[in-house]
Amino acid sequence: GLNEELVLRVGSRLNRGLSDSQIEEFTRLIDRDEEFVHAWLESNAGQYQDDPIYRHFASLGLARAEIEAEAAATIWLRSNCPDYRGIVQQTVREFYAECIQRLNGSDDPQ
Repeated sequence: GLNEELVLRVGSRLNRGLSDSQIEEFTRLIDRDEEFVHAWLESNAGQYQDDPIYRHFASLGLARAEIEAEAAATIWLRSNCPDYRGIVQQTVREFYAECIQRLNGSDDPQ
């Protein structure tokens, strides 16, 4: 569906410029490998429970493993893809424009 296509496009753009080991590390984080996530936080994020990102996910009432997985992925992105928010926003704008063009009967993106 549309959401899957958007996720694929964002992921593809975020992967540009990353090493294979960075991609592998992020994949393990988003796949929620609990042992790996916890160990990654311990060795890469210091006092991660004090990080505003961690506190945000904790405030949502998620299970500890979910909080850690979401926080780890977000902290990883902040460190390894500092412009990830801009990349996501740009990709979403382009995707929406493409969808609108197709709905209006034009397959020629401008």
